[in-house]
Amino acid sequence: MMESKRVLIVRLDHLGDVLLTTPLVRAAIKSGNEVHVLVRENCAAVFAGNPRVKIHVVEEVAPGFPGSWRGLGAWMRRERFEMILLPHAKPWQLLIASALSGAKRRIAMWSGVLGRLTLHECLRSGIQSGQRHFSDIPLDCARAAGFPTDGLKPDFWLTADEIEEARVEMGARFPGLKVIGVHPGCAGNTCNLPSGVFGKVTALLLEQPGLAVIATGIPAERALFDSWPEPVLRHPRFYNACGEWNLRQLAARVANYTAMVVPSTGPLHIAAAFAIPTVTAFCRYPSVSATVWGNLTAGAVVLSPAAEFCARRRSLPGSPHCDFEGQVPAEQLCAAVLQIVAERSGPGKDAHLPVDAARPD
Repeated sequence: MMESKRVLIVRLDHLGDVLLTTPLVRAAIKSGNEVHVLVRENCAAVFAGNPRVKIHVVEEVAPGFPGSWRGLGAWMRRERFEMILLPHAKPWQLLIASALSGAKRRIAMWSGVLGRLTLHECLRSGIQSGQRHFSDIPLDCARAAGFPTDGLKPDFWLTADEIEEARVEMGARFPGLKVIGVHPGCAGNTCNLPSGVFGKVTALLLEQPGLAVIATGIPAERALFDSWPEPVLRHPRFYNACGEWNLRQLAARVANYTAMVVPSTGPLHIAAAFAIPTVTAFCRYPSVSATVWGNLTAGAVVLSPAAEFCARRRSLPGSPHCDFEGQVPAEQLCAAVLQIVAERSGPGKDAHLPVDAARPD
């Protein structure tokens, strides 16, 4: 067995990226290390249920970062980390702070020339080729560190009580119904369907008497529902929870869904953490494709435009993201959801029971 080390893993970007770095965290834990994570405040909840992870919030340890990079470096030195892993070495000030840490080993991905100048062990992601899943890229840090890996499935450490509380609440709201999640928003870092398409697929799903739909999003996304049909918004089997739940509450509900319609965004990877099948429209462009960002759960469905459409769009100046221009219709999304519902409702199956929901280790 390897000698235990005091390891810091830093990930300071979006929720989805943090979730897809959890296989690296898991590998470090299972190698017997004392594992610390440094994340932004809005992502700390991902790790709150795991007693084997020490959580640090960058807004607390180095307020004003990246401007306070000296303070971050001083904090790292005080903490006496023996190894620092930077699976996304951005912003560049993070490399400077790490160089000041005194850690014996410092491994960085996406670090460029500055990574070499600051004497990090620098790794290449290869993401532009689109040949492997994003969660496998941070695991290169584990391989370099000598940590045995433990699969690509992301983790969101909820307690069994949190999942059960959500199950009871959803059962009281929609007794005897299978619940489908619909999450129309994303941060704009990938192609996404117009919100109206999500509204239409919700209307089609509500035509099925055994289904209920819960819509989610952050408070700033409430305007997305302005284009949804009024009969959907007033439907007794529809609940708009946009902006109502914190991250752990959202995850506990997702863990109890039968299926979810969601773009390539953080909640997609929450669903993956609880083995919930999803239906997602993905661009075919390699670096933003389902090969890199998709839900690896069995039964998850990916819908994409024709290859010629994506090639034409990506050939435009700036390779802009698009809204699929009607290439992925609501009817196709609905059919995929109903296929998942049928598969999860067979003899002896409980469509509401998440698989491997809580990961305590």
